[in-house]
Amino acid sequence: MQLLQQVAALVDVASRPENARRLAQSMGAADLLLFLADPDFSTLLPAPGFPQVLPSGRQWLRYIEQCATAPQSAKLISPYTSQEVEAHGTVLSDGSVIVCLGGPPETSAWQQVCALMPLIAATARAETRSSVAVANAALAQDKTRQAEHLAQALADARKRLEAGLRDRERLLAERIAGEERLKLAQETAHMGVWEWDIKSGRLDLSEEVLRIYGISEGAFDGTFAGLEKIYAAEDRERLQQVLQEALAGSRDYDVEFKLVWPGERVHWIASRGQVLRDPSGQPVSMVGFSLDITSRKMAEEALRKSEKLAVTGRLAATLAHEINNPLEGVVNLVFLAKGETSPEEIRKYLTLAEHELERITHITRQTLGFYREKISPAPVNVAQVISEVLPIYEKGIERKAINLEQRLDQHAEIFAIAGEIRQVISNLLVNALDAAPQGGSILIRV
Repeated sequence: MQLLQQVAALVDVASRPENARRLAQSMGAADLLLFLADPDFSTLLPAPGFPQVLPSGRQWLRYIEQCATAPQSAKLISPYTSQEVEAHGTVLSDGSVIVCLGGPPETSAWQQVCALMPLIAATARAETRSSVAVANAALAQDKTRQAEHLAQALADARKRLEAGLRDRERLLAERIAGEERLKLAQETAHMGVWEWDIKSGRLDLSEEVLRIYGISEGAFDGTFAGLEKIYAAEDRERLQQVLQEALAGSRDYDVEFKLVWPGERVHWIASRGQVLRDPSGQPVSMVGFSLDITSRKMAEEALRKSEKLAVTGRLAATLAHEINNPLEGVVNLVFLAKGETSPEEIRKYLTLAEHELERITHITRQTLGFYREKISPAPVNVAQVISEVLPIYEKGIERKAINLEQRLDQHAEIFAIAGEIRQVISNLLVNALDAAPQGGSILIRV
């Protein structure tokens, strides 16, 4: 009866190791182990409540497998004391294995325990299955949570992807709109962009550059040399020099030049570019823009002509005044000479009249010099031009008692059209005479 109660006490998994020891000691042994046979497992495993880790596991595994076929005795390391003990094992009716440690059990008691232990094995097997079910439920729950997290992560990723695609579509639309606006602005301003790959020699021109250069589609070979062919002959050497200086880094690429379109139409182009260099400072490419400035050049030319006409009008009025005074003197002197009978007086009046006529001749000759010059630029001595223009306004200077001071560099030269410089100096003198008060001063400095 006591043995039955001790076996029944093994039902409580929490106190199972302690109760198993009491049961073993009642049979003359030290400890007790139970290994379950379960069709769901391919080997025998320690029952719940018994040590789950066995020292020298391979020896124990071989020993239990041998016990499953016939009773076995052997020397093994106890999982309770970690000491070598005598083990006696046998298979139960349900295929489980029971092992006594620490000495051979009393035979009668051992046989009774072996008959009752399948009930404990069934209980332990149910506990194992319950634990597995709980573990499976927990695993299923964990997998469910993982699936939910994965689904949420995928949903979040999809939202981010959709937002990214919307942003990309928006940026693409904005870029296209920006390019369209830029293209419209370039067309409106008659401006286009270009890029020159110096290493390969490839020159890319935008559609607007091709248009303002008057180059038809397919007629451009994509090289800088091919572009230079359409420059006006007088500009080619200058433009090549500016390009080489820009590549050398001594100046910016900033030029204005003429193009002759088919039909002999002249167009003016302004082109500006920047040289891009590698870390060693060598030029690798050049980017810039070209602008059709034909309208501006025409406006500037019209303004120059208008200014020339204005200057000419003022000059004509001044010359008329300057010529009119000596002419009146000649008329008066001739009238006086007619009324004289003395040859000496007549000679004096005629000599004075001759001086006035010479003055008129000088003014006329200088005036013709304004319009008989070459139209192409040439070196001009500024001091000499001033000395030629001043006599025209000599009387005006005397009438206003102007103190005229000249500080002239006799070697100062400029590259210009002499007639235009005479007009400029003449216009400046007229303005100065108009602005100067009676008895004032005018300083001319070169």
